Amino acid sequence: MNDKIEGLLADGRALMASGRPRDAALVFERVLLLSPAEAAAREGLESARGASAEHDLRLEQRLNVAEDHIEQGALTEARALLDTVLRDGGDSHRAAALLDRLPIPRGWFALRRSDDDGALPAPPAGAPAGRSRLLLGAVCAALFLLLGGAVAVNWDGLLRQLAQAPMPQAASFARPAPPAEDQTIAAARRLLEDGDPARAVALLDSVHPQQPSYPFARQLRGQAERALRKPGTHR
Repeated sequence: MNDKIEGLLADGRALMASGRPRDAALVFERVLLLSPAEAAAREGLESARGASAEHDLRLEQRLNVAEDHIEQGALTEARALLDTVLRDGGDSHRAAALLDRLPIPRGWFALRRSDDDGALPAPPAGAPAGRSRLLLGAVCAALFLLLGGAVAVNWDGLLRQLAQAPMPQAASFARPAPPAEDQTIAAARRLLEDGDPARAVALLDSVHPQQPSYPFARQLRGQAERALRKPGTHR
């Protein structure tokens, strides 16, 4: 038991040193569940809670500054601040609400080529309003007419193919290798199944919000946090 407690205390201190006090607090709480009289865990929990409160306060201040930037029209600065809040585990609901307030750049849907910087140029002076939208609507209407004509010509053949029983096919295509973030989630899931939610939490925090597997990582992290709070959890 002493070796296990020492290992958890080392994990908690490492999480504190890496700037993740919220995760460190969960580890220290687990130590206190195993050994309520452990003074080092109690001290670590107090330090982690204090650092976590300061961390949350800094993120809240960033959200306030981002909101001020939006009201002042400094949209680039606002977006950069909101990205850091999401990356550092701030209030995702408020950050998402502020991101929704950022307007779509002018001319985003216009049928014009972008410049070298990837930004869409403003329409030329004196250009008739709505011409791009009319052109886009005409193109879409023409595509729908072509599609409808093709379906009408081949309708009988489609019905015959649907009426036929599907032909069995052997498994053919090899599955592509999973992306790195999916491998991370799989490893974290194995840790959680092996009864080591603390390391699963630490591993899931390496998945960034920009990665496709970020929502799955957050969901699995919630399971790991709940497992940490259960008394008698091992490893």
